[in-house]
Amino acid sequence: MRAIGQKALAFYSWDDDEQAYLPFALNVLTLRGDRISDVTAFISRATPVPDREVIARLPEQPPDAERLAAAFQNFGLPERLD
Repeated sequence: MRAIGQKALAFYSWDDDEQAYLPFALNVLTLRGDRISDVTAFISRATPVPDREVIARLPEQPPDAERLAAAFQNFGLPERLD
């Protein structure tokens, strides 16, 4: 897929409650020649707790509606993968 004219990858994480993979991040790749020079991640989860342990478990946090729309819905990506 492409985002802002660049190659992009959508990442989903498993949710036990939903028994499905839910959107986690959209990574946009910047290429220099045939190599990746940068990766910009648009993460659809957020936490108000600035604790390293909570941030390390970010895939377990609930999706942020605004981030989810910007990173997944605007590109027509599925809301879940069963």
